[in-house]
Amino acid sequence: MSCTSIMPIGRPSSSTTGSSSIFFSRRIRAASDASFSGPIDSIPTAAQDPLFFLLHCNVDHAWALWQKQNARLDPATAASFETVVPPNRIGHNLGDTMWPWNGDTNPPRPNFALGGTMAPSPCVGAPGPKPKVKDVFDYQGSVNLVNNLGFSYDDVPL
Repeated sequence: MSCTSIMPIGRPSSSTTGSSSIFFSRRIRAASDASFSGPIDSIPTAAQDPLFFLLHCNVDHAWALWQKQNARLDPATAASFETVVPPNRIGHNLGDTMWPWNGDTNPPRPNFALGGTMAPSPCVGAPGPKPKVKDVFDYQGSVNLVNNLGFSYDDVPL
């Protein structure tokens, strides 16, 4: 796959539809409370659990569908993102930097930040070395092409 192609993510194959997909989703949901090598709800060990990536990919896909269906891709539009008083938890606000790439080790973030800043992509310029929530909001570059993260879901129209 070249850097100019879009990698489709998300549509289940015909072999995963019907009763088998219901069984699969129930099994995954039930298994999400368990862990293979540390609790998935613990920041220091969550990424060691294979379910972590599966669950996050599914949440990202559901979020992308909701964004597209409700025209909520522009972080500058107030309706696109809930602003609450007092503010959301750290990491849930448009201006928040994303751990671990921000290097922040102050509470309530973990006391370690492995790996340094985000490595640059050979394909796209976004989101940058210290991404903020708003930098990944318009992942397709629909509002501003420089925000394109270089991927799309095959069931979310461009």
